[in-house]
Amino acid sequence: FRLVVPAARAGFLRLSGQPEELSFDKPTAFLGRRQTEPKSVSVARLEFDPHVEGEHAGLTVFMSPAYHYDVVKVLEGGQTFIQLVNQVSDMRMVAAQFPVVSGPLFLRIESDGRHYYFSYATTAGSWLPLGSGDAQLISSEIADVWSGAFLGMFSVSPEPARISPADFDWFEYQATR
Repeated sequence: FRLVVPAARAGFLRLSGQPEELSFDKPTAFLGRRQTEPKSVSVARLEFDPHVEGEHAGLTVFMSPAYHYDVVKVLEGGQTFIQLVNQVSDMRMVAAQFPVVSGPLFLRIESDGRHYYFSYATTAGSWLPLGSGDAQLISSEIADVWSGAFLGMFSVSPEPARISPADFDWFEYQATR
């Protein structure tokens, strides 16, 4: 199987969703970078039209499989949504959910050292807030990992035979003051 298909669409990174959520020990379609500054902004442009119930793709602040915050485009109940998902230990919560139409989305994660702030846009620069997450709840000390957080793109598809490609036009990470 192929998790990342860089040449599938010129100029885009294509992630082929796998049935497993973000994981250390199972195949996961994820590409990210370590968060090296406490204050940063990560932005990506995503083209993804899910066709399978539960299929989702987006950006994550990933500390471990049980500790991460995700902003995703997802198909649920036959409708497409943008969601903010908080995974803290054994508690998984959809903190925000709004319907979205087919087409590209801009996804953004900002951090100020204490919180992560999540937003999305259908046109560049017209950000709509989704919510926030406490950085301490997914810290290395709480998650019992020493690696630090990663910010990146990922895709999940519960039916690998019917994967909808998640095409990322670009991803940008920038330290802020």
